[in-house]
Amino acid sequence: AFGLGVTPVRAPRLGPWRQESRRVWSQDGAALVQTSGPMSAPIRLHLRDYGTPRVGVEPVVLLHGLFGSSGNWHGIARILGQQHRVLVPDLRGHGRSPAGDGLSYPAMAADLLHLLDDQAIPRARVIGHSMGGKAAMWLALTAPHRVATLTVVDIAPVTYPDRHSDLVAALGDIPLATLKDRREADARLAPVVPEAAVRGYLLQNLEHTPDG
Repeated sequence: AFGLGVTPVRAPRLGPWRQESRRVWSQDGAALVQTSGPMSAPIRLHLRDYGTPRVGVEPVVLLHGLFGSSGNWHGIARILGQQHRVLVPDLRGHGRSPAGDGLSYPAMAADLLHLLDDQAIPRARVIGHSMGGKAAMWLALTAPHRVATLTVVDIAPVTYPDRHSDLVAALGDIPLATLKDRREADARLAPVVPEAAVRGYLLQNLEHTPDG
């Protein structure tokens, strides 16, 4: 059997910044989470740790994008790790981190706060790409005292059109329990994802589970 380190659910989506509402929107525009309502408990994120702590220098936290994992940052983390401690988590529902009660930016921010607390880090330099950038924005919005600097890559605090429903559906249709190998998974994705490089990116999280 195989396991896919991306939970096939709708991608979380953050609408225009409105301090008074602070909503996270699902792909179809329905309100998914409000910060005033019940929040899911934070989860322990799978973590890659680079470099060593330096006195007076805040650690760097690198956050990957949708369908990605901590491994996407490996090359950059190794370089930054020469002068900083660098923490690279798998965000919830990605890589080796569980999905918890579902994906939302407030939940991701809570996970990141839990990570900082667990590592005894009072403040960090946070860099996020795409979905990770929005999670980083939410962290800075809700806990600004924990973010020394914020760098957001390839994303803005606006609502984007749905571009991923077909990908999510295609990943959800892969029969992981009976899948023979990566080539079969690649063939199943090909009709929806014709670009081989994109299929390779999506399948980077595919791995054998302990039961086969």
